[in-house]
Amino acid sequence: MFFTRPWMPTAEHPNTVSTCRLWHHDHDINPTSNSPALDLYITMLFKTSIILALLAVVSTGSAYSCNCNGREYNNDDITDAVDTGFAVDPIANPIDQTKFPRRYGLTPTDDYPFCGAGHFVEYPLLRVPPGPYDPNATPVLDPGYDRVVYLTGDNHTFCGCLTGEGQPANSQQLELCTNSE
Repeated sequence: MFFTRPWMPTAEHPNTVSTCRLWHHDHDINPTSNSPALDLYITMLFKTSIILALLAVVSTGSAYSCNCNGREYNNDDITDAVDTGFAVDPIANPIDQTKFPRRYGLTPTDDYPFCGAGHFVEYPLLRVPPGPYDPNATPVLDPGYDRVVYLTGDNHTFCGCLTGEGQPANSQQLELCTNSE
């Protein structure tokens, strides 16, 4: 891998600003370089910057999981369901409550673990290969008992997982699953 630094003089022309090429392989710095200490410093600074940037990206997202009566959902399942619901209808039109995504106005017995107040939306947390539940699929699939709840808005804020399993038929009452971060 070559690093090019236009502000460094070359060995052939020490008094001119030109392009200096530095061969880098792990910690092996080109021995013909004018300043091995500077080369090492720049290499370490570059590596540190990359590591810090990667850590910043990783730390901005949380990994969630849910357990709904023994059915485990990982972060990918949750993210796919929220993103798909948002893509189908970003505001979850409150007029047609027979289709998903739909506004969720009922309050579970516990507070949502990962978000505050807002316009809640529910979407099936059903994994159907090759991806999440598709409300436009033919034939129409049973959405199952489990739901992901999120807030409307650009952030797609995940609130928690709910299940309707064990509830009276047509009650639309959902209870909070075991949610973890």
